[in-house]
Amino acid sequence: MKRFFSLLILCLSIASAHSYNLPVKKKVNYSWRNVAIGGGGYVTGVYCHPTERNLVYIRTDVGGFYRWSVRTSRWIPLVDMFKSSQSNYYGGEGLALDPKNPNIVYIAAGKYTDSPMLGSIFKSENRGKTWIKLPINLPMGGNQDLRWGGERLEVSPFDSSIILFGSRTDGIWRSDDAGNHWRKVKHFFKNLGNSIGVTSIAFDPYNRGVVYAAVYTEGVYQSRDNGLHWKLTNGSPRNVQRLSVSGSGVLYATHLTGVSEYSKGKWRKITPSQKRSTYCGLAINPHNPDEILVSASSDHLQLYLSLDGGINWKRILFSVKSSAPWYSSSMREIQYTSSIAFDPCVKGRVWLTDWYATYVTNSISANKVVFSNHEKGHEELVEFSLASPPGGFPLLSGNADVDGFLSKSLTSFPDQGLGAYYGGTGPTYGDTEQIAWCALHPNNIVRAGLDSWNSTGGCAVSNNFGQSWKAVPSWNSAVMPGRIAISPTDPSNLVVVPIGNSKSQVTHNGGITWKPVSGLPVGIDTGVWYWNIPLCADGALPGVFYAVYNQSLYKSIDGGSRFKIVSTDIPGGFNGIESIPGRPGDLWIYCGVDGLLHSTDGGLSFKKVISVGQAELFSSGKSAARNSYPALYLYGTLKNGRQGIFRSLDAGITWQEIDNPLQPVGDVPNCMAGSWNTFGRVFIGTNGRGIYYGEPKR
Repeated sequence: MKRFFSLLILCLSIASAHSYNLPVKKKVNYSWRNVAIGGGGYVTGVYCHPTERNLVYIRTDVGGFYRWSVRTSRWIPLVDMFKSSQSNYYGGEGLALDPKNPNIVYIAAGKYTDSPMLGSIFKSENRGKTWIKLPINLPMGGNQDLRWGGERLEVSPFDSSIILFGSRTDGIWRSDDAGNHWRKVKHFFKNLGNSIGVTSIAFDPYNRGVVYAAVYTEGVYQSRDNGLHWKLTNGSPRNVQRLSVSGSGVLYATHLTGVSEYSKGKWRKITPSQKRSTYCGLAINPHNPDEILVSASSDHLQLYLSLDGGINWKRILFSVKSSAPWYSSSMREIQYTSSIAFDPCVKGRVWLTDWYATYVTNSISANKVVFSNHEKGHEELVEFSLASPPGGFPLLSGNADVDGFLSKSLTSFPDQGLGAYYGGTGPTYGDTEQIAWCALHPNNIVRAGLDSWNSTGGCAVSNNFGQSWKAVPSWNSAVMPGRIAISPTDPSNLVVVPIGNSKSQVTHNGGITWKPVSGLPVGIDTGVWYWNIPLCADGALPGVFYAVYNQSLYKSIDGGSRFKIVSTDIPGGFNGIESIPGRPGDLWIYCGVDGLLHSTDGGLSFKKVISVGQAELFSSGKSAARNSYPALYLYGTLKNGRQGIFRSLDAGITWQEIDNPLQPVGDVPNCMAGSWNTFGRVFIGTNGRGIYYGEPKR
């Protein structure tokens, strides 16, 4: 009898959960990993430990920090444990190694000086496997001006307990006990006056206690007591980007107008070329104080080597072998070099970083140097849009800065981008803002892209799942498209929402002619860095489109020519709208803190999914076997307070947790797409750690 009542209570509990739309707790074992794209973001520093071979680290502007694994020939991400609320820590402001202990590494983490969460310094005693936050909180700008400079964080080569950090806005900070306590140095230049501040700190490895600090626009300061007191050096260059001190005590600086050295109390200019260039990268061979490498910062690498302390220079000729096939010819020239490092444990080996990748050569003295980039594991793209239509390839992605990619494999780098610049076909855009596919003819795909640097844009179409593209004709390139939708039945019927105050446009003939949309307000897409999805087509009904703006749902039934308001009850926390392919009038609206809404009548009425508390991202994908309704995916919070990534197989009645704390999705998630080819697979695009995909463990 007791067993009977226990079963009865269990059945009533499950029935009650379905009746009141409450989540039934159940976790599905998922694995999460990066989609292999291959770099794509700015690597702003490279660091070789002075005593241990192959112990190399990099920092990036928006993608965190990595350690090189020589065993697997890939970069290991080190800060993916930071949650979305800690996204500011993915900005690499600095990194420092303890020269006496290869297990100890420090990072200065913070993307933006105006972030509500201040930057901080973290310490690891196991090479970045785990981190301890140190008691220092300052504005940091790993993704701001002069992020290619450095290094701002340094450990004394004589005493590992002494650490200095040069901030952008608040002077120099010092620790005397390996980071356990920090205090601001009183006797230092106080009026930093901008968000650049201290660009570089360099200890002298030859003279104990001597250390230098560069203040941008002011000059180079010297301390003779490990950073307690400072004095401006006479005649120093003002706009210094990097400092380094040789083993014989000579200070070198790269700056806006060249290269200079400081020796015996005097500065002199030793710039390699008379051609006007901005110099940044700087390295001194730790085994030969007269061997110096510098780079001119430009859209292609100019690298100079001196073997006599800067008296004479040789231009290094080089070629590049890229591990990522899609790298363009100009990318292979190596662009805007930030950091250079002689490998102290391998003679002739030099590491180098640029706008997209990390490079290494094993023979810097060769007649023609060959740099190879190593990008496995380094995934740093900022994502705008993802798509995985049925019958097509695993993934199409729209990215910031490098347009987008067709991923024929999730574990190998793409062999082509979407645009011609990266090995694809059709137009190339700086940013692909949106990818959309025709619900009933999914081989037809459209994308909206723009070049924000010159305020132009365009649209492109593909009829073979993204393998080749053509520009949509007659689009006014002075209008930047933000969002695009394609009719579920007619691939020639497109609606485009531009960025800013331009009117939305519609075409019924594949772009041969365009006309303004009637009834849809301007300003629906507010800017380039905007991830809300205010536009979609119906999943099955011909010529039906939807748009959300200012808490109102707009609907068109004539192919997007005219929109009318059908609801004014959309919550203010709106994040996006999505239709279900093949299901007429089936709409989902995810509203951030205001939860998740579902309509089955084309927006005439909505039901709030009360099992969901917050809905930041939402998508649908291929249904499970024997299920008629597609799988649903949610990044957000359930009503019971559980935060994470969830899957529903019963149209949102119950949710299964699918995230994995041991394989977290790093950085802020920007976009989500369920796979319509593989049940259970879901993609999440981030704000600097590329694309993750999760699927059930087998």
